[in-house]
Amino acid sequence: MKPLRQRWQDFLSRRHPTENQTLTLIHKRIYIIPTGKGLGFALLVAISLIGAINYQLSLGFFFVFLLVGLALAALLHTYAALLGLEIATTPAAPVFAGGSAQFPLRLNDGSERERRGVVLVSPAGECCEADVPLRAQATLALRIPAARRGRLTLPRCRIECRTPSGWFVAWSYVALAGDCLVYPQPEADAPPLPLGAQNGSGGMQAGFGDDDFAGLREYQPGDSPRRIAWKQLARSDQLLSKTFQSPLASEVILDWDTLAGLDTEARLSRLTAWILRAEAGGHRYALRLPGFFRALDLGAAHRAACLAALAQFPADGEPAP
Repeated sequence: MKPLRQRWQDFLSRRHPTENQTLTLIHKRIYIIPTGKGLGFALLVAISLIGAINYQLSLGFFFVFLLVGLALAALLHTYAALLGLEIATTPAAPVFAGGSAQFPLRLNDGSERERRGVVLVSPAGECCEADVPLRAQATLALRIPAARRGRLTLPRCRIECRTPSGWFVAWSYVALAGDCLVYPQPEADAPPLPLGAQNGSGGMQAGFGDDDFAGLREYQPGDSPRRIAWKQLARSDQLLSKTFQSPLASEVILDWDTLAGLDTEARLSRLTAWILRAEAGGHRYALRLPGFFRALDLGAAHRAACLAALAQFPADGEPAP
């Protein structure tokens, strides 16, 4: 059974090679067969034909030929729903291990034909459906389980259509180059951030944040008009600016070498949890890995760079050459 499955995969690889970013379905890549409903319909036509022949009923022959014509029209409409359809990949958002990666695929009508009931089927059997309007496009999100960190490539999936009658199913295979970055799964009960690497007293600092109101001071050129105390100005004719206070941000060094008692994946999991905790707490943090260092910073870009380094860290714990 395994060699047969391998032969089938080899056939699909030759017949449907991986395209770069965009794929157009041509007639050589589309297959069509009757469904269960279609076979039942064919049985009805056969019985009707036998009855018409047996009783020499002209109206019976007309009814049979009408049914055959409807079947042929349905077959052509089902086949045409995929013919000329353009499929393109779009960037996939990173996810954490243990979740599901979302691979957005854009379907574009490339031959001025409305297409209804287009279904995308993942290798695990999960389906998502969309209608592609005339001279327009639609987007389908293919969900793929992300079990391990690293780069998750878009697998070969199946696209099919059964409209308008459901008597036939036309399908093809979509193999596009695309991947999704999978971050390590954060440790569920990670210990607190390494206090020995923090600086700052944890007090309050005055400035122009938006946390807590601290008081008023004399207006200085360059102060934002939104900071001016207009009510105070109306009462005393004195131009003052509002000041605010916010907690002093801690600076945390997240160092790979401090977790020497854990294996590679456990270290990555804990560092991931610490990065998320530092971001949530507003702590500026740096990340030090073998062969990688990211200086103290805070924000979405810094978080993404650190998590990407953890996601692509070698499984053997050694930095890439």
